[in-house]
Amino acid sequence: MMKSMNCVSFLPTLLVLLFLSQPNEAQDLNPTHGEQKAAMSKLKPLVGHWKGTGWIEFGPRRFDFESSEIFAEKASGLAIIVEGLHHMAMPDDKRQVVHDAVAMITFDPKSDRYRFVTQLANGRAGTYHATFTKDGDFQWTIPDTPQGKMIYTISFQKDGQCREIGDLVSNSGDRKKFFEMNLRRVKAETHPPKGSGLVLTHIFVSL
Repeated sequence: MMKSMNCVSFLPTLLVLLFLSQPNEAQDLNPTHGEQKAAMSKLKPLVGHWKGTGWIEFGPRRFDFESSEIFAEKASGLAIIVEGLHHMAMPDDKRQVVHDAVAMITFDPKSDRYRFVTQLANGRAGTYHATFTKDGDFQWTIPDTPQGKMIYTISFQKDGQCREIGDLVSNSGDRKKFFEMNLRRVKAETHPPKGSGLVLTHIFVSL
């Protein structure tokens, strides 16, 4: 009797192991899998390691920074993980991390929009909606900042450069560009050293 019970208690574990050992196709139980795959394939041009420079404005002040971003496909292409690390030159000629963040992009078939989930090193986090514009640019919105609505747009240039623009739409409806970043694809490598701390992380809301 005890031997029989041991076999029965072991059966669920065995079934789980057998399920996990099956090919990905056998685990595909979601009827929207194909729709998700098709939507995420539109983001494939972003996959890779990118480096470049950018600037951000707050009132009369403008800050220049250097950027490194890695876009990696995960979960058989149904998710993209984004790592963003940005440095700024300080008065003592040292490079200081000003923005350190990670994000995940997935597609939600129910809303027909992309989910953009971010986590910043300063503790800020958010979940935003994204979509492709009629011009083929990838765009997401942060609707509820104290300054107004922030709209971020990623576009590919003819020279292969990737450009991200940030526009601020004030509560009165005025729209102004306050952020720009231009990146070029580089060979796969890890991020450079992070430096000694965070200075202006709070001024960046997105990657």
